[in-house]
Amino acid sequence: MAEQCAVLKSTSLGKTAIYKAEWVEKSAELPAYCLVQGEIEKRVGVDNVPYGIQFELRLPEQWNEKFLFQGAGGVGGVIFPAIGKLYPHGASGANGLNRGYAVVSNDSGHATRDLVFTADPEARSNYAYASIGKVTTVAKQLIAEFYRKPSKHNYIMGCSNGGREAMMAAMRYPQEFDGVIAGSPGFRVSRSVLAEVWDNRALLAVAPKNGEGDKILSQALTQQDLDVITNGVLTRCDKLDGLADGLINAWEQCDFQPEMVAKQLGQKKVALIKTIFEGAKNSRGELIYSPWAYDSGINAKGWRDWKLGDSQTAQPNSISFKMGLKSLTHYYLAPRVPSLDPLSVDLDQASEQVKAVGSIHDADQVDLSAFKQNGGKMLIYQGVSDPIFSAVDLKNWYQSLQQAVENPQHFAKLFFVPAMNHCGRGATVNDFDMLTALENWVEKGVEPDSVPAKAGELYPNKAKQIPLCAYPKVAIYQTGEDPNRLTSYQCR
Repeated sequence: MAEQCAVLKSTSLGKTAIYKAEWVEKSAELPAYCLVQGEIEKRVGVDNVPYGIQFELRLPEQWNEKFLFQGAGGVGGVIFPAIGKLYPHGASGANGLNRGYAVVSNDSGHATRDLVFTADPEARSNYAYASIGKVTTVAKQLIAEFYRKPSKHNYIMGCSNGGREAMMAAMRYPQEFDGVIAGSPGFRVSRSVLAEVWDNRALLAVAPKNGEGDKILSQALTQQDLDVITNGVLTRCDKLDGLADGLINAWEQCDFQPEMVAKQLGQKKVALIKTIFEGAKNSRGELIYSPWAYDSGINAKGWRDWKLGDSQTAQPNSISFKMGLKSLTHYYLAPRVPSLDPLSVDLDQASEQVKAVGSIHDADQVDLSAFKQNGGKMLIYQGVSDPIFSAVDLKNWYQSLQQAVENPQHFAKLFFVPAMNHCGRGATVNDFDMLTALENWVEKGVEPDSVPAKAGELYPNKAKQIPLCAYPKVAIYQTGEDPNRLTSYQCR
């Protein structure tokens, strides 16, 4: 098939240039495949910076007649290898390429990760949604050219921003995909980024100072503090699902309050925790994002990395501080004000200023009737201890979907993972396979009321297995049964 692959370099695709079409022989990790690299709509932007949607497509020798769009991450700007990596982190199943998928990945329409692209309107729209449709069109054309027939089934899968892209695909391109998998989706970032301002302000307000008088944000909550909170949550709520195992399946029933551990934390930190977990508010006390769930993954490294970091200097290194705050002033505010200190924004004004970008970037639409009518299926999963996108916010969205679309459970399923941080981190059961569940639903009509999940690297009991139940059901342990067996739990 090497000659067939090389021919793709001269394929005429309008505004798409093919830079490489090379055959790659089978290796220990991957099958033999045709590697195609190219660029869609190469141009110079209004800021005199070169732009284009660069992509990579891998076409396996043993094709399963299916196409997989691999979602991007973060703010784009990089092309990850198009192998169809399985998420969340910790998932042990085979990647898409090894399953026989033709897989495409792309850079979302810009070549750097420093948010410079936000000065160009077309680059912004490509990042928000347009690159999904453009890359899908080109990928399907190349697939049909190479294999001499179109793909039978088309999927999109990603986590974080890639999860947002999957939800966006169901919204804006309902006829392009048979199924979508949205993991830890940043589906309402124009709002969650305001919560990052709120949280960082609250943390800095109580952060201790070093010898030079500089505030150390990472120590606003010490590891001991996070352990105290987590242990308090477990003491109060771990048995709600019938078993004390560090996993709070019935997290919505958890009524933990920080005052319950006030003796260990002190009133100042109790107030801090309440400020963060009750959600960002405007000057009228109204929520501008969402509250957060108290769960058992709050003391995990994946939570600290996003919220606090570990810097011992005056320069915080949390992902929220480094990436989230900058994205507010560079991208989400309209007009954009890159020189503005994000911590100085007026949240009342900012709540209005983010609406324009939110209207093209957020994937929070609940009228997915076109996707449903086209036969599309959607699987969404979220860690209850996600520190950047609130599980409560996603739950509220799904409840709105239930009101907007008749019987949404027959085309869209939501799964919550106890103790899981963003895209899979934490001491939890983060080894599960949503792609197989989606394939069975789309191709065989097997509706997934639950998905089997196994212990991840950080969970102490490696034999642990539980079912992840489709919301609103939760896994309840059957007293006296083996707690490591899937059949010892009922979804109810």
